[in-house]
Order: sequence, then C-alpha cells, then structure tokens
Amino acid sequence: MFVVFVSLRLTLEGKIAMITKTTKALIVEATAGSGKTSTIVDGLNFATTGKYPKNYKPSEEQKDIWEWLMDETKGMKSENVLVCAFSKAIADKLEKELQFGEASTIHALGCAILKENKIKYKLDKSYKTINLFLEYSQIKDLRSMTNETRTILDDVKNLVKICKDNVLSEDDINELTLKTVMNDAEYETQTHTDVLVPAIKFILEKGSILPTPTKEAFDKMDRMIIDYDDMIYIPARYGMHVKKDMIIVDEAQDVSFGKLKLLLDQQCEKYVFVGDPNQAIMMFAGAMCNSFDRIAEAINDVKTLPLSFTYRCGKAIVAEAQKIVGDKINAGANNGEGKITRIKDTEMDLQVGDMLVSRVNAPLMSLAWKLVKEKKNVFVVGHQIGIGLVNLIKKINPKIVESDGTEIANDDTIKLCEQLEVWRDHQIKLFQNRKSDTSAQQINLNDKVDCIIELSGECKSVKELTAFIKVIFENDLPSIRLSSIHRAKGLEADKVYFYNPSNVPHPLAKSKEARKQEMNLKFVAITRAIKELVYVEVPDKKMKGGE
Repeated sequence: MFVVFVSLRLTLEGKIAMITKTTKALIVEATAGSGKTSTIVDGLNFATTGKYPKNYKPSEEQKDIWEWLMDETKGMKSENVLVCAFSKAIADKLEKELQFGEASTIHALGCAILKENKIKYKLDKSYKTINLFLEYSQIKDLRSMTNETRTILDDVKNLVKICKDNVLSEDDINELTLKTVMNDAEYETQTHTDVLVPAIKFILEKGSILPTPTKEAFDKMDRMIIDYDDMIYIPARYGMHVKKDMIIVDEAQDVSFGKLKLLLDQQCEKYVFVGDPNQAIMMFAGAMCNSFDRIAEAINDVKTLPLSFTYRCGKAIVAEAQKIVGDKINAGANNGEGKITRIKDTEMDLQVGDMLVSRVNAPLMSLAWKLVKEKKNVFVVGHQIGIGLVNLIKKINPKIVESDGTEIANDDTIKLCEQLEVWRDHQIKLFQNRKSDTSAQQINLNDKVDCIIELSGECKSVKELTAFIKVIFENDLPSIRLSSIHRAKGLEADKVYFYNPSNVPHPLAKSKEARKQEMNLKFVAITRAIKELVYVEVPDKKMKGGE
C-alpha cells in the first residue's frame, strides 16, 4: 500500500481525485487572525435566518461566504450538516453557538461512523497497545518487564500512533517505512527498527480485526477494543462511511492524512475546506503545502473565496506579512498601528508574556538556560520534542564498563557529544544517498543533535542535561514562551521576537516545495505578533543545518 513517504502523498492526491463529479466544494482561504470560526458559525446561522448578526457588520468577504452557504444548504437538515473542529473544547463551543448544523471533533465523527457501520466497540484510551505488546512478547504483565523491554514498549507505543496517523496497515510496515515516518514526525527511537517492525505489524493486525456477530443476534457481537487513534484509523483503514449533506473542515491546510482520508470517504454532497494555504507548514502525515490547489484541481465544482482581513496584527505587522503573501492578508480598519523593531541578540530583554520564535529548536535551548539562570520562568513549546531529545540521549549515550564488568550509563557530556557527532554524520550520509528530497529530514535531524549539544555546553553531566530538558518542556506557570515556528502555529502574543530571521528560508531547503514551506513559516512567525514584532539579528556563524 505505502512504502515511502512520497507514496503517502501520492495516495492522498489520488483519493482527492476520486471525489465524484457531483460533489461541490467551497475553499475559504482564511488568513491569520481573520475570525474564520465566527465567520462559519454566523454564516450557517445566516443561512437559516437571512439575518446578519446584531453585534457587528460583516465584511463583503464574509457576505460572499454566507451567501454561498445560504444557497448550498437549502433543503438540508440541520443534523446532516457537520462542522469538524480539531479539539473537543472548540467543538463544544461551536455546538452552543450554532443554530443550524452540528459540531464535532473528527474523532467523534469516527466513532459515529463505527456505530453507523454496526461496529460495537469499547474505548480503552491507555492500554490497548500495551496489552497487545504483552501478548506479542508473551509477557504476563508490566511488572514482569525488564528495563530494556520497557524501552521497546515506549517506542512501540509512539510508532503505532504514527503509523495509524498515516493509515498504515501491517502489510505496509518495514524498516524503511518506519524510518521515514519517524523523521517526518520528528521522533527518535531508542530501539533498533528491526526489533520494532515485527511488534508493530502484530499490533496493527491483531488490533484491527473487526468483530462479527454471532449466529444468535447482533446484540451478542463481541465489542472491539479501540483507543483514541483507532477512532480515525479503523474507519479510515476500512473505508467506512455515513451520509452527510455538508461537511465543513477547519484548519484544512494541515489536516493529517488519516483525518483527510476519513473525511473524504464519507458519502457527502458538499464540502467546505477552511484554512490558510500560506500557513501550511506541516509536511508530515500526508499534509501538503499545496493541499488547497490539489483539492481545487480534483473537484469538478469548486469555488474559492477569500477571508483576507486580519483583526489580530497591527498595521505595520500586516505590511510586513504582505511582503510575503501580498493582498492575501489585509489589516482591519480598527487594528492598532503595530511596531517593527530590529535588535541584536545581545539586546534582548524577554519578559513574562513575551514569545520568541525560531526556525529551529537548537538556539532555544541555550536561551532557556540563560533565562532560568536569570530566575525567569521559561517554557519551551512542544512536549513531544522534549521526549524525543531525551530518547535520543538514551539511545546514543555510550555505556561505561566498570572494573567488575558491569555496564553503567555514561555521565560525561563531552563523550555524549562525540558519539552524537558520529551518529549525525552517518545519518546525514544515509539521507544524502536517497533519490528523494530529504532536506526536511536533514534539518530535523541536525536540529535535534544541535539542541543537545547546545545544552551540553552548559550542563555538568548527562543527568543534569536530561533533567533540564524535562523541566523546560513541562513548565505550566506564566512564562516566557520559546518556540520553533512550527510549534507556534495557533499561538500569539503582544510582543513576539523573531530570532535569526535570516535562517528562513533554511539553507538546506532546496526543492520548490521545501522553499514554499519556508516562506509559509516566515509568514506564520510574523503573524504571531499583535502589537510588536522584534527581529533579533544573530551574528553569522558556521551552520551544520540546525541554526
């Protein structure tokens, strides 16, 4: 089915092309801070009442979207119009505000599809993969596990999730596939892939067996055990569907392969895809930087409408963003003036509430260390990044043999860094030998190694290094936020520092698609700022691909 990441995208594009000719679609290109959610809610309400909201006057762009919705929802029943949100909190909020249509997460839609297809299930959010791994390993329980087996289990759990996000079956799993999806998901294992492959194949196969009714009655059908990821994976894997008149998809530019496949599998007459192609920055799990273009090419009857006025960014900040996307973004009449500042990195004075964004994570590590030493609360955005860094340290860190023959973990950061450099060089050569564009994977790999090396220069031991990484990625107090641009998507702050903007586009981004993603990243970085955008210039230095 899928062998490498490229085929994941090709399959996705093929699926989009299979939408029937009778399907209609509206693409709403909604820029950063344009109020897209309220536009959709008020638009559906307008479709049933024909009345504008009392609390504000809609823009001409909003009116065009609302009139399309009014025309296309005629004759539809409210329960057959679904707005798909990406979190339960947003879906619950939408459900309260909608007068016409229903709101749901895509996961909840997946559960509804299972029920409609007469699949009885029991939800086990935490232990399904663990129990299947115990069965595969022929281990009685968790208490019987060795530390080595627990490490394998940690990697298996994370990789099973990644495989499900890509709708991979047991037949698709091999070492090349795992290495590809691991790099795209920025995940580093502690276990060799040849150990992981058979375990993951077993779990995907055994965990995807559909229950069948007994001869007596459907009521006696066994319940299928599913976890959170299965809500998407099982119906997407088997192409299950329900009937809907209209499905509205929020943040469509970055939807994962599994979610988009699930949505497009439905028996649906009309779709609305809402998002910003200029904020498409997630080229993993099937997401494409030109996904809207692909949809527009594939669907017979598609209309594209803009939502180009931002109500977040000051006018000066909007003018800066226009250098990248032109009139795809415009300032609202009541927006503040905004401010653009340029400083040297030595002039930064970060305070709680500020946010700093960087193309790569490595410089965030040394900045976090400096701020902690200044007794300032700091939070590095991206919990999964922290987990990946700790896992990489455990994987690469050499063992020290004691005089009695016992092995202990090395605690010398210099030896750790030496081993990391050897591993980095080997992995980069492997990427460079591939025929496909591996620039994104090389950037991610270099960044992870550089993150550890940056902090190793500050920490006295490997134990101190891993402890510090855990602290800065888990702080929930009011803090200075440090974030890669990727992780900053959806965030905003009055004052945003854009660290080393000359690193965007990244020097390793060579292909047309990769360069487009880089410009999207620059646009996202700029539009996180509400009142002030501060460019932080960093002196030139030799780069290995991280910074």
